[in-house]
Amino acid sequence: MTNLEITGVFIENVGVLTPGTFKFDIDSFSFKGDRGKKSVKVQTHDIDEVRFQKLGNKPGIRFALLDGGAHRFGGFKDTDLENIKEFVKTHWQMEIHNTELFIKGWNYGQANVKGKNIEFAWENTPIFEIPCTNVSQCVANKNEAVLEFHQNENSQVSLMEMRFHMPVDPDDEDEIDKVEEFKKAVLAYAGLEAETEQPITLLSDILCTTPRGRYEIKVYPTSIALHGKTYDYKIPVKTINRLFLVPHKDGRHVYFVLSLNPPIRQGQTRYSYLVFEFLKEDEQDLELAITE
Repeated sequence: MTNLEITGVFIENVGVLTPGTFKFDIDSFSFKGDRGKKSVKVQTHDIDEVRFQKLGNKPGIRFALLDGGAHRFGGFKDTDLENIKEFVKTHWQMEIHNTELFIKGWNYGQANVKGKNIEFAWENTPIFEIPCTNVSQCVANKNEAVLEFHQNENSQVSLMEMRFHMPVDPDDEDEIDKVEEFKKAVLAYAGLEAETEQPITLLSDILCTTPRGRYEIKVYPTSIALHGKTYDYKIPVKTINRLFLVPHKDGRHVYFVLSLNPPIRQGQTRYSYLVFEFLKEDEQDLELAITE
């Protein structure tokens, strides 16, 4: 048997379970969603380990990748697991181990970034994990890390926000700032700080009246990155619907307004419009990092 195909399997994507067909081959695995909704293919040389781990209330498989990412699939039958284990051992020369989740319902444990995922665990037994790419915002607020998440329009129930309280020892002067370190680790893989390409242009200390704050703005070909003292945003250009120039009532200022869909979030508040304020008489020369 050079391949193994299983139907009725699903993959989770930001709260939505997409059904499809899973296939094991000699040098890869693949998933093809019903009606072409989602497809995944990974070569075996990119796989670090394979584990059986429940997804929802169904038997599932978790593939940990060498680059720190992971793929999780559920909906398998108990009778599938032995066939999968035998196939992987024979053709991939890999053993599949079981991972039992901690399901006592406790709300305390250890929150760490492992690979490209946020893992919440109790004494090394995982409780849940969330891909860092699901995070739209991470804010360090004293002893608390506040996470906000991207929304999937096709999901009836969405995870909006999560808060981790990380107590510190007031007597330990050398203790690192755990909240800030956690924030940096999350943002490194969330795509909010992973701006490796050169921006087209940079605007410094720009006043935003809604939501209130001053931001450094980096303009990229497909996105706009806003870096503030507390909040950072990465706005895809495709989510900008319209641009407005609106006069200020004092006659000296002008508002530059971006209409967004979907809106950005700050706490429980959604902002469908970003409002920047400028002096009408101000002029600034910008260097554009583009070719003619």
